[in-house]
Amino acid sequence: MPLDAVRAISKTEALTDAFASIGHAVGTQMPRSANKATEGLAWEFFTAKLLETRAKARTKRAIKAAIKGGVLFDHEEDPRPIGTNTVVYEGDVVRIDLEVGTPGTRLDVDALIPALVKAGLKLEKVNQLVNQCTVGNAAPHRFTASLVTR
Repeated sequence: MPLDAVRAISKTEALTDAFASIGHAVGTQMPRSANKATEGLAWEFFTAKLLETRAKARTKRAIKAAIKGGVLFDHEEDPRPIGTNTVVYEGDVVRIDLEVGTPGTRLDVDALIPALVKAGLKLEKVNQLVNQCTVGNAAPHRFTASLVTR
């Protein structure tokens, strides 16, 4: 049975509220702690990271099942053209839209160096220029959280 706008908003809010309550609702709230006031902040971080991990895994499983069931097409095997903007599934309750953006680019330095040498530049000069034009990225910071057990 199709949803009207009010019921659609209500369902979305119910799912959002259920998600937001994880870590605060009965059965999922932080255990009592004699620790400093920051323990609640650490609990929220732990809960959020756990949900992030589970959400990513759930999304992967949902995509795989949706492809297998014909709800989605395999966009890795059969990508659509850049600029595509279309409905890929419309059921009684759920509609799935697709928008294909423009992919990013990157310079393949390992392919560029031999190409420049082949074009007549000396390898030493190419390496010098590559080193001069290379900038470092910020080091990745990966925070993880776990529960303390005794």
